[in-house]
Amino acid sequence: EVVGVTGDGTNDGPALRAGDVGLSMGLSGTEVAKEASDIVIMDDRFASIVKAVMWGRCVFDNIRKFLQFQLTVNVVALVLTFLSATLGYEPPLNAVMMLWVNLIMDTMGALALGTEAPTEALLDRKPLKRNASLVSRVMWRNILVQSIYQLALLLILLENGDQYFDGVEKGSVRHFTIIFNVFVFCQIFNELNARSIGDDINIFKGLANNSMFQMVILFTVITQVGLVELGGDFLRTTPLTPTEWYQSVALGAVALPLGVLMRFIPVKEDPSDYAGYDFGNSSGNKKQL
Repeated sequence: EVVGVTGDGTNDGPALRAGDVGLSMGLSGTEVAKEASDIVIMDDRFASIVKAVMWGRCVFDNIRKFLQFQLTVNVVALVLTFLSATLGYEPPLNAVMMLWVNLIMDTMGALALGTEAPTEALLDRKPLKRNASLVSRVMWRNILVQSIYQLALLLILLENGDQYFDGVEKGSVRHFTIIFNVFVFCQIFNELNARSIGDDINIFKGLANNSMFQMVILFTVITQVGLVELGGDFLRTTPLTPTEWYQSVALGAVALPLGVLMRFIPVKEDPSDYAGYDFGNSSGNKKQL
């Protein structure tokens, strides 16, 4: 198990070093204790330890949210490129488009999902073991469902996009612009889905208090509009009609109701990922806390 040790005296130094996490007092603690510890409690309040745990869990969850979002984008982009080349199609996403997708996936994703503030609800769950998987079973479910939808949608558009969008010639610049636009809006809406790494269907909880997430989404949408409408020969895009914009956004927005439905697929977390102790109860059975 992970052991935390608190202390403020010189004689606490060996224990602080031996513990997995050593916490010393910033005001009353000796220099020896501070040097031996991993965390210094600046206000000497044990309540600050709770805040440290809450922030630690928040950072861990934010990393998981980012991974859930990034793995989905990676899976879809790589498989789409591979299948299009295997089936003899011209790659629908060129190098410049992929650079923008990477910016959404890495920089924008990290800024949006890595800045979620902690909540006291994080303290309600059991602690995770040090060797717990970074990507949980529930996260794999979310990644696979969204990836399958996006891949199916984009492959259908690649093969039959000219049938669903009036006046679009198969293999034309307009055809690939629509595929690129749909792909990006799938990621924008899935970024909202990635705010929940569990079965919580309310992905908008706390969104009003996260101005960074709002700014990232707004910046991504505005930039995407600019790249499509003004990209020209550099990006190999062409301006879309209002109907094509509406259809592109609507197809991407399907990720939201799909995100609600996929959370009803019964997938349980791995019990071995969580730390706990077994105590015998009156009936002789064991109960894990």
